[in-house]
Amino acid sequence: PYVVLSWITCGFGRWITLWTLSLPSILLGAYSIAMTLLIGEKQRKGLGVYAAALSFFSFEYLYVFAGFGIDTPVCAAGVTMLYFLQEDRSRVRQLMVFAGLLVFCFLIRGLIGLLLLGAAAGGFLLTRRDCKKLLRFGAVGASVLAGCLAGGYFLIHAVGGVELWEVFVEW
Repeated sequence: PYVVLSWITCGFGRWITLWTLSLPSILLGAYSIAMTLLIGEKQRKGLGVYAAALSFFSFEYLYVFAGFGIDTPVCAAGVTMLYFLQEDRSRVRQLMVFAGLLVFCFLIRGLIGLLLLGAAAGGFLLTRRDCKKLLRFGAVGASVLAGCLAGGYFLIHAVGGVELWEVFVEW
């Protein structure tokens, strides 16, 4: 999905430059900083400005957001999930958003995408000390993980990629 987004910003492959390839990362990076500001302000007045500034002036953020990287969409999905966890929305909607973002992160980054988003959401829920919500999100996460692995296993074997699967398991 991220390569398709970059292909679109390159004018469907007509104007491939470093700028057009980096544009999705730059936009998603700006989105992540803005969401960090909103999340911090919901926690405590004035905290969002500090959190956003700390993120924005961090070398790692600027390095990752300025280039063509697959970690930027995962970061954007993470801050989106943290924002939805702060909202007083229905449990079903939060779980559906979580499952959708987990699948999105898996498609973008593979298993590490699932781990990064799951760790961010789980860490946030641990600070809330809401064991029931943590268990629900853990069950949904485990279900999505099983579904992604089963789907990946099926797709790899459907195209005759047994050797690829063996390399994946070895990694």
